[in-house]
Amino acid sequence: MESSRDNILRVNVDTQADFQRIKADYSRQFLSFVEEQIRTQGLESQRAAMVAHAQQYLDRTFSMAQSNLRINGRNQSLAESDPDMEPFDEALDRRIWALADTRLGWHKVVAETRRTVPMEIEATFEKLIRQERDADAADDDPDISVDEDTEPLPGDEFLARRYSKIQDELHKAIAETTALDQASYLLVFSYLSNLHCVGYTQSDRTVT
Repeated sequence: MESSRDNILRVNVDTQADFQRIKADYSRQFLSFVEEQIRTQGLESQRAAMVAHAQQYLDRTFSMAQSNLRINGRNQSLAESDPDMEPFDEALDRRIWALADTRLGWHKVVAETRRTVPMEIEATFEKLIRQERDADAADDDPDISVDEDTEPLPGDEFLARRYSKIQDELHKAIAETTALDQASYLLVFSYLSNLHCVGYTQSDRTVT
């Protein structure tokens, strides 16, 4: 979100001396133009009045311009009596505000992670436990791999009949464990990374 200070765009000038130089150059060029018009149009008798009006125009122009300027990082009055300050780093100032917005964004990400990831991990654990219980119940069922109209298979033949189901259950368990490991890794990595980025204090690291 953009800062309110950027809602009004201003023209940046490094120092008060730079502003005075711009003001003097513009005034000199404008008065030279007025003098040229007086000569070319034969208005010598009106020189004093025209020069006075030109000076009033310049004064109003610079008075209006002051509200749209930022000199040395300050937006206050541009009175010539104001003491000059050290050069203001406009780029650094904008960078600081951008980092503040980034820090706020990471606060939101960490808060959202704290709310959602633990519940996701809990749900994954519950699913694994249910699958293990179902697998244990299936192991206790003597008819799990034996048709009702056939004789129980002895020894190795019985294990061979059950092999594919055992293999499927093992693959499912491995997949669930991998998903859990990835979720845990993302949680820890995100938490530690954000601690480094936003500079949490020791009290922020305490898990409530």
